[in-house]
Amino acid sequence: MKNVQPSKSELFKLPFRLPIPRNPDFVGRKNLLTQIHSHIFPPLGGHDQITAIDGRVAVLYGLGGMGKTQLALRYAAEKRDQFSAIHYVDGSSEINARVGFRDIGQRYADMVMGLEDPEEPKRALQRLQLAPYFSPKGQLSYDNIHLIEITKAVTGILEQDGNDSWLLILDNVDELDKFPIQDFLPKTPFRRVIITTRLTAAIRLGYAIEVDSIDEVDGVAILLNSARLRIQDISGN
Repeated sequence: MKNVQPSKSELFKLPFRLPIPRNPDFVGRKNLLTQIHSHIFPPLGGHDQITAIDGRVAVLYGLGGMGKTQLALRYAAEKRDQFSAIHYVDGSSEINARVGFRDIGQRYADMVMGLEDPEEPKRALQRLQLAPYFSPKGQLSYDNIHLIEITKAVTGILEQDGNDSWLLILDNVDELDKFPIQDFLPKTPFRRVIITTRLTAAIRLGYAIEVDSIDEVDGVAILLNSARLRIQDISGN
């Protein structure tokens, strides 16, 4: 039976989420998780702090070791069913971010590859503006020059009509002076982005959420949880 190519809108609505591992040691932080959700899913009627600049971009900032990455991943794991796609990108350097966007493009392309009609994938990749950067084996290029164009193409994919239920995590964005961050922020009112950073200067990118040391209640919960896990490991139950 011939495969049927999904339409553009159907393609964007297909479940397309990275497996997000749950950290068994993660407890608490309920207030921060609520802040993230209330910003990137503002209540109907608007959010007083959402503007054309920071709309639906949550910036988790704080010192290293405060659990910013784990918080972002925990949020993605808990709310995964609310997104058609969850994209994780290492933002520690420009090249890592561009490779991350290249991987997003590869994942979109993989969804339309392998159809029986060889012309269908070609047309789909043309629509996604990725066709010039593919090898004969169906792999997107890692060439530095191509990565710049692929980043533009993937940003365009995330801005397309109908592709409005994704989550993008830009992790460890700590080199703003060397990092054209705006290249990686799709310009659409439907974007949902979580940025993690150690830089207070990055709070200009969105709605700032400070991630600091855990409080006493959460600290006790972590100790109790760790003790429970150790007992399980010893007992094998």
